[in-house]
Amino acid sequence: MSLATCANRGLAALVSATFLTLRSLLGNAGFLLLFSGMCLVNAAFMYALVPETKGRTLEDMLRYFQTITGDLEHVATGSPRASADGDGDKVELSPSESARSLDAPPAERKDAAMV
Repeated sequence: MSLATCANRGLAALVSATFLTLRSLLGNAGFLLLFSGMCLVNAAFMYALVPETKGRTLEDMLRYFQTITGDLEHVATGSPRASADGDGDKVELSPSESARSLDAPPAERKDAAMV
């Protein structure tokens, strides 16, 4: 979280410091087009590289990011989850199962907690 805050503050300072210079060099329309282009590049990046999280549980996302970052210590043991009926049974998924379950659309996943 602190890295995101630092990046946000740093980029805000950069925009503030260069605003008048860029606006005078590019004009109002050029300045607007520059920032519009940056927003489009950001949207394309998010669409292409950020995984969809709609319909996914926090545990699914945790396993997914642990798998892609190589944090296999926690993935190998699985993230314990209580079953839907609340009887306290724990479910463990292998790294390949957790990655496959996140890649499938939510309707097609075999979510052990919902069985």
